[in-house]
This record gives sequence, structure tokens and C-alpha cells, in this order.
Amino acid sequence: MANTISLNVITLKGEDAGTVEVSAEVFGVKDVNPQVVKNAVTVYQANLRQATAKTKKRHEVHGTNKKPWRQKGTGRARAGDVKSPIWVGGGIVFGPDGNQNYSLSQNKKEHNLALRGVLSEKAENKGIVARRTSLSPTSRTKTSSPRPATSSPWSSRPRTTSPSMTSSTSTTSS
Repeated sequence: MANTISLNVITLKGEDAGTVEVSAEVFGVKDVNPQVVKNAVTVYQANLRQATAKTKKRHEVHGTNKKPWRQKGTGRARAGDVKSPIWVGGGIVFGPDGNQNYSLSQNKKEHNLALRGVLSEKAENKGIVARRTSLSPTSRTKTSSPRPATSSPWSSRPRTTSPSMTSSTSTTSS
């Protein structure tokens, strides 16, 4: 087969177990575009971002709506309430609201090209090996033998029909 690449196969103990042939379309790409790979990593990391940062606006801050002092005659600056953004402990004006969306998208072909490029580079540098696993009967989590196929509660139950399900034959009198 000309369109295949061979990868080493190892066992769970780390011993060589031969080689396996894999597709050159996936593991044999020669020209890897670093910008496409960078875009794929950026999209992946941006989509992991939670964006849970949130600050309280002036209507969400706990406090009263009463004016701290009257409008005129005190010599102090006029003030509406203690939740104003210029007061300590007041609301935040343009802070994050918890609804930020940092998700990015990438074209499917571009994503596949990046994946094939990285896998090809890893295969070329012998960074990918195939692992052969052998499942033995002693590796079961339950010690009992497997149940037969007929031990299902629905297969061993006799089939019954309710009276409403049976079709009644209508008799006509002449």
C-alpha cells in the first residue's frame, strides 16, 4: 500500500509488538500551515473560557434609595443615593455583566487540516505509537459469569394483553 505510513505498536508492558499501517491522508501531510494550527489552538482555548466575571451595577448594589442629605442648604455637593458610582461601595459603571461571549468558531476544513498537520508532525517525529491491549477474562469488574441473553426481565415475562388492547369482534344482529 503506497498511501500508508507505519507506526510502531507497543504492548501495555512497553514491549515492541510490530507495526501498524495508518492512512497517509491523516498522518502524512507534508506542508503544515502554522497559522491554521495557531487558529485551532486559539479557538479551542477561547471556547474553554467561562466568562463568569460580574460586577454590580448601581441598581444591584444593596442599599437604600433615600437621599443622604437634602438637595440645598448643606454646603455639600448634591447626592442622589449611596449607590452612585462615584461613591465608595457604589455600583460599577462599565464592568463585566457575566454575559460575555468569548466563543470562537473555525471552518471544519481548516480544523481538520490543523488536526491532520499536527498528527502528521507527531508521526514524523515518532511521537505517536499504537498500543496493543489484550483483554483477559480476569480483567472483568464483576467476578460472576455474564448473564445469558434470555435473562432479561422483559424476555422471560409471558406476554399479556390488557382487555383494552384486544380487538373486539363486532357481531351484528339481523
